[in-house]
Amino acid sequence: MNATNLQGDGAARKRVIVVDDNEILLRAWKKILGRDGYICFATPNPEAALDALEHEGADLIICDIVMPHMDGFELLQRTRHMNGHPRVVLTTGYVCDFKRLKLDVGEQDIHVLLKPYDDIQEIRSFIRRLLDGDETLETQDDAHHQSVPDAHVHLWSL
Repeated sequence: MNATNLQGDGAARKRVIVVDDNEILLRAWKKILGRDGYICFATPNPEAALDALEHEGADLIICDIVMPHMDGFELLQRTRHMNGHPRVVLTTGYVCDFKRLKLDVGEQDIHVLLKPYDDIQEIRSFIRRLLDGDETLETQDDAHHQSVPDAHVHLWSL
C-alpha cells in the first residue's frame, strides 16, 4: 500500500506516524509536521500506530523508545513484518550504548533522534531530507550526527 496521499491540486503529501506517550510532544510533532504539509497521525498508543500503518501506510514512523506497554524497539520489530518499508526515527531522552544493543534492523537505516531537541529548524530540515530520500544523511559527518559502526544506526542531536 502506498502511504503517499494526493491532494486536490495533485501535490503528493507524505504520511508520518508519530508514537509517543508524551502528549505535549505529540502536539508539537503534529504542529511541526502539519506546517510542512505532511499528513500526521499522532498517537500515544503503539497498537493504534501499527493499525494505522497496516491500513493506511506511512512514509515515516517517528517513535519514542521508552513507552509503557510496548517500547519503540518492539514496535520497530513488528513493522518489519508489514507491507511497505517506511523510514524510521526512534526518539529518546535516555543515553544508551547503541553499539551494544543487538538491533535486528536488517539493511534498513534507523535514525535515533536524541532529546531534548534544540533547533526546530534543524529537525524540520532533517525530516524533509529523510522523506526526500537524501542518501547523504547516512554519511553526514558533523557534530549533529554519529553512526554506530557495523550497524545501520545513526544518532542525531539536533
